[in-house]
Amino acid sequence: QNEQVEGDILFYKDYKIWHMIDRSDRWHAAMVIPDKSGPTLCEAITKTWIQIFGPFKFLIIDGEQGLATEDAEVMLKRYGTEYALVPPASTPA
Repeated sequence: QNEQVEGDILFYKDYKIWHMIDRSDRWHAAMVIPDKSGPTLCEAITKTWIQIFGPFKFLIIDGEQGLATEDAEVMLKRYGTEYALVPPASTPA
């Protein structure tokens, strides 16, 4: 558990939902977010996952540009987390 976690933004009607799922046990968590900015996504990662389950080792995201920032990288490194921006078509099921 908490080795590899996937994160993605889901869209439903007018809502943006940040969703995270553990690749091992498929445990998941989500929250509605106001936008796709880096600070919003960092806060969502912290609230939906890290505060509850603790830091994970590897985050897999499919091109969420809000996380392709220096601030996001600093936050993830602070928790000992590596991340990979994976093109959407190559994200494994």
